[in-house]
Amino acid sequence: MDNKEIALPNSLTSAKPVFSEEQMQNFSEMMNSPEYQNYAANKVQEQIRESLGLNKPIQPPKNQMVEEQKKLNTNVEQLKLQLTSIQYENMKLNAQIEVMNKTIDSNNEELHKLQSANSDLKAVNQTLKDNNKHYWLFTALISIGCAILGVILGHYF
Repeated sequence: MDNKEIALPNSLTSAKPVFSEEQMQNFSEMMNSPEYQNYAANKVQEQIRESLGLNKPIQPPKNQMVEEQKKLNTNVEQLKLQLTSIQYENMKLNAQIEVMNKTIDSNNEELHKLQSANSDLKAVNQTLKDNNKHYWLFTALISIGCAILGVILGHYF
């Protein structure tokens, strides 16, 4: 390889390499090979991406169905927890309702007993009133009868 000087703009000079015919042939073969063509195409593509700011790695698109399924599974798990909590609350409330129903039944039985006792007392009271209706009349008659008897007996003895 020979070096020759090359004139560059702005009065600069540089050594120009001179390649032999064999080196040029090898270089030409290398440039025409499919491996080099792929390599060059990849490099050009990288440079274009870099210059356009697209050098971020390309991620395969996310499968929307899988993403939605994950969201739904998360929601299902949350709803299962809420449902379990609601079931426990429902069980507690049912137990409280049973206790209240038993209390109400007990109170109703007591109320029925008291109502029957009240009606019995009303009947006894009415009987007493009916029996006492003629009390003063009989008392007055007996008193008058005793007084007359006392006068008659006192008169003869």
